[in-house]
Amino acid sequence: MTSATTNQRAAARISLRLRILQLAAECGGVVALARRAGLAPSTVAQYTTERPGRASEPGAIAALKLARAANVRLEWLVSGEGSKNAGSVGGAQRVEASLLRLILEGVEEGLSSTRRRMPVAKKAELVARFYELFADEPGKAERGKVIALVKAAS
Repeated sequence: MTSATTNQRAAARISLRLRILQLAAECGGVVALARRAGLAPSTVAQYTTERPGRASEPGAIAALKLARAANVRLEWLVSGEGSKNAGSVGGAQRVEASLLRLILEGVEEGLSSTRRRMPVAKKAELVARFYELFADEPGKAERGKVIALVKAAS
């Protein structure tokens, strides 16, 4: 891994941490954000800490819960790209929650079964690509297909 890649990942982690801190401030603190998201306050605190060995990134499901709790777009939370507000217009499509859940669970299970880890930004990009693939015909989406594709790519 090059130092440029390492620096990009470090910058992405810092940016994600800062966006979560911003959401926490807007929600009344880390504990308030955690409660709204249905996560343990200690877990959300790990996403916001600068202490080496204590910091962690949210997985796909936790990132989705945080985004929903703060009413922000998942893409903005994990990458800083696009509009922040979930209700914003301008190219944003309506997200089908059941389809998104199926995809998120499939990605998480596929990664878990191959014992692979993926940075949150990459995972969000993967989920977005799956969503684009299945959005026109949500009835054709199957968790098994998502898992199989994630395993094949690992």
